Amino acid sequence: MSNLGNLTVKPVEGKFYKNYDWFGKMDPYVVIQLGSQVKRSATHWKGGKHPRWTDTIHFRRRDETELRVESWDADRSSADDRIGEGTLPLTAALNSGYWTGKVDIVKRNKKRGEVTLEILWEPDNRPLSQPTYSFSRPKNSAHTM
Repeated sequence: MSNLGNLTVKPVEGKFYKNYDWFGKMDPYVVIQLGSQVKRSATHWKGGKHPRWTDTIHFRRRDETELRVESWDADRSSADDRIGEGTLPLTAALNSGYWTGKVDIVKRNKKRGEVTLEILWEPDNRPLSQPTYSFSRPKNSAHTM
């Protein structure tokens, strides 16, 4: 199997245990890193502890084996606050072509919540016999870790 290909990541939702904003609801977004490539989702303004995102983030994969996911709270009048971070091994997505599941978000060794991702892997030299997937798969057929 080729290491080269397109990796598409959709942050779906977050579930955080605490509202880390001083006033009102948090304004969460995620930053996703694959190797040296770093990309950011849109901010869900007033998303609070249960934000949802509709972004589709594209990466060009070479030989990276994990994603790094950071969750942040956007602030208009000061620096953004980091909620926490987590890593996701790409093994399941690379083996099946599609993966959906949760990434634990941790800060100072304490779980702060989780972010649900959908991942689509399309290697450059995909055999014709390998099925292609899209993000419109029914929920009951999703692969999870």
